[in-house]
Amino acid sequence: MVYLELRTTPRLIKQAAIIKEAYVQLVLSTISIFKSSTMVTKLILSIDRRNSEEEAFEVVDLALRYRDQGVVGVDLCGDPTKGNVDIFRSAFAKARKNGLKTTIHFAEAHQSSSEHELLTLLSFEPDRIGHVIHVPDAIKEVIIKRKLGLELCLSCNVKFKMTTGSFSDHHFMYWKGTGCPITLCVRISWELMTKR
Repeated sequence: MVYLELRTTPRLIKQAAIIKEAYVQLVLSTISIFKSSTMVTKLILSIDRRNSEEEAFEVVDLALRYRDQGVVGVDLCGDPTKGNVDIFRSAFAKARKNGLKTTIHFAEAHQSSSEHELLTLLSFEPDRIGHVIHVPDAIKEVIIKRKLGLELCLSCNVKFKMTTGSFSDHHFMYWKGTGCPITLCVRISWELMTKR
């Protein structure tokens, strides 16, 4: 059996009169159309770093509302140079308290890798963290001690030059020796899917 997780940020598409809840319903109905006996597909709803605290709670509430239809968690994503992650603490606490899994894009750029930000994100007690590129040694020790799950996206990191070098230089080689569980991820953007 193959397990696949997709993630998306609930979107308001004004020109199509689609509200965020309808967007989530559309994604879930599309997943259900392609049910397979050999693959289980689940959905993570993302909170964009540019969102307000209110919008973050809206995403958590949608995740809770559609949990029985395949939503398994929430994610923090978006431009790592934007937003104040401190405002999302309560939203992630609500998600955890209600049994949702949490994952966070973590240290994917130098600008989002201050000790304050990384410790703040770790205080959210995420189940997994993604990218983990620009991590100071002291924070690496915390991650390893907690045996946090790591989501490493080699294709995204190399293609978009988030790391230096090629696939053989990727920080996967470091993390695989730490004992932290690792999931390899692939980034598929909407733009790539719609190109003909």
